[in-house]
Amino acid sequence: MKHTLLALLLLLCLAAPARADLIPGVEAYSRGEFALALKELKPLAQGGDAQAQGLVGNMYYFGQGVPRDLAQAAYWFTKAAQQGLATAQAILGVMYSQGQGVPQDQAQALHWYRLAAEQGLAEAQYSLGNLYEKGQGVPVDPAQAASWYRKAAEQDLADAQVNLGSMYFQGNGIPQDLVEALKWFRKAAEHGVAAAQYNLGVMYHQGQGVILDLPEAERWFLKAAQQGDREAQYALANLYYNGGPGLPKNLAQARVWFTKAAQLGHAQAQYNLAVMYASGQGLPPNPAEAAKWYRQAAEQGLAEAQYNLGVAYYAGSGLPQSHAQAAAWFSKAAQQGYPLAQYYLGDMYAKGLGVARDDQQAYFWLSLAAAHLSGPGQEKALARINALSGKLTPDQLWRIQERVRQWQPVGQP
Repeated sequence: MKHTLLALLLLLCLAAPARADLIPGVEAYSRGEFALALKELKPLAQGGDAQAQGLVGNMYYFGQGVPRDLAQAAYWFTKAAQQGLATAQAILGVMYSQGQGVPQDQAQALHWYRLAAEQGLAEAQYSLGNLYEKGQGVPVDPAQAASWYRKAAEQDLADAQVNLGSMYFQGNGIPQDLVEALKWFRKAAEHGVAAAQYNLGVMYHQGQGVILDLPEAERWFLKAAQQGDREAQYALANLYYNGGPGLPKNLAQARVWFTKAAQLGHAQAQYNLAVMYASGQGLPPNPAEAAKWYRQAAEQGLAEAQYNLGVAYYAGSGLPQSHAQAAAWFSKAAQQGYPLAQYYLGDMYAKGLGVARDDQQAYFWLSLAAAHLSGPGQEKALARINALSGKLTPDQLWRIQERVRQWQPVGQP
């Protein structure tokens, strides 16, 4: 919405003056002589000229020639909006939506957006679609959202094209149509919208609505990634990591883009980068770097990273050995349902390693692990359970088995 507001304010400034007496004020404004512009425009605004009222509102909004005053900006935009100036109506919609200079009121935002949208203002049509999609000031109505997005998209508003493409992709408010989704994503992507470039890359990568084409996916992911879109950076890194038809593996480039996404806080990229450092993929093994990135992903709640950080503490790989820290991280992953972490946590309770020995806790976590592991891992867990069962009373075993039956993992991010 911030970008929409700035676009509207700019649109208001660039509008050609409808009357000759506006020209001196508009020209002064365009030269940056704001005090002179205000002197010329304010009397016209007070006299009821809608365009002058909008420009004076603009000056109060930015603090141009006057101290910034959002309440005064809203006052002048309201006067212009009441006279039917579409840009002022849409700006007022944004201000009510965000509570700028007026009390936040989504119903009022909807009112002003609708008036501007019905006059054909694309930015207002887009914003109205957003309100219907999110259910702000109006019940959620994907069909209405799609209808307004389409009106704005057909006027070549890139943000609306992205959203309309998403609705076609998901079949939300309109029948799913991957070819239409591709069309609208492409239009927005060609305008340079990173989200659309990423979505286009996904469709080429997965062969959705188009023949699978990894080099074309790479091209669009790269455009979005170079704009700092971390999802695109992660997708591009995965593309280089795995390779495929027409696109050879490139571990060096995979590491570059995993690093960029990781530095922007992408948890899965942080984890994948840690794996590359731990196993020496495309570079010499570096346990300390691996532990660093495991930690960053683990602190965001990624179970596999929590488990691997636990393993690093358990073995003293890349950081000082600490069984207590290992148990703490295994516990976090185990509570999310990660079977290997459940196994190690149960084993540590059985041995009293990093935690106080507790046969009941050991039996509990090993039982959960055994239910989800397979092969040798499951066999080892079952062997430990059998060994522990002789140390527990029938009542203790029954209570633990009830806990196992009722247990639910906590959610991952």
